[in-house]
Amino acid sequence: MTTTTDSTPDSLSSMDSLLKLDAAALGQIRKTSEETPRLSVLDVIGAVTGVANPHNVLKALREAHPELLVRVENHKFPGRGQQFTPVCSDAQLALILKLLPGIDCVRSRAGLEPTSKRARRLVDDLYIMRYVGIRTGTLKIGRSSDAEARRENLESCQDFRIEIVALYPGWGHLERSIHTRLEKHRSTRGAGTEWFAVDLTTATTAVRAAILETTPPA
Repeated sequence: MTTTTDSTPDSLSSMDSLLKLDAAALGQIRKTSEETPRLSVLDVIGAVTGVANPHNVLKALREAHPELLVRVENHKFPGRGQQFTPVCSDAQLALILKLLPGIDCVRSRAGLEPTSKRARRLVDDLYIMRYVGIRTGTLKIGRSSDAEARRENLESCQDFRIEIVALYPGWGHLERSIHTRLEKHRSTRGAGTEWFAVDLTTATTAVRAAILETTPPA
C-alpha cells in the first residue's frame, strides 16, 4: 500500500460540520493514497485541539471508549524517521472527534474560535466520584471547575475517602442531562441529589450517550 503526506480539504468533506480548520491546518494532516483515504488520527486531534501531545489524548480515548476505536489501525507513512501512526476513515474520525474533551473542541466543532484562557477556566468539568473502601453501590455525578478541589472539600466533611473515577474536561454542562437519564437510579438514602445507585459502566455509558447526542454550544 502506498501513501502520501499530501492532504487536501476534499478528503475531509464528510466532516465539514465538525472540522472548521483553515487550509494551512488541513495541509498538516497526513492521509493515505488509497482510493478512499484514511487520515492520521494524531494529526487530526492535534489540529483540532492544538495540544502539543495528541498521543495522550488518544490514549485517554482508548481507555474510556475502547469499543469506538476498534477500526483504528497503525500505518507507516513514507519518509525518513516516520513511525507507525494510527489512521482511520472519515466516519470513524467523526465519532472520535465527538468524544474529544475540552471546550475548545466543542467550539471547534461549532466553527468558533477557541476560548480565551480566562474563559476556559470558567468552564466546568464533569466528574464521577465514589467512596473508597465502602460498598455503597452509589456514584456521585456532578460538575466543577476544579474537580480535585471539589473532591477534597467533600472528603474533608466526612470520615471517608473519596476518589474521582472518571473526569470529562469541559463537559460539565451535560450534568443535568445525565441526571435526567439516570433519574430512576437517583439515591434517596441521603440528602445529596447527585448520588446514583448505578455501577461505573452504567454511568459512563450515560455520559457517552449524552456527549454523542449533544449539540455544541454557540
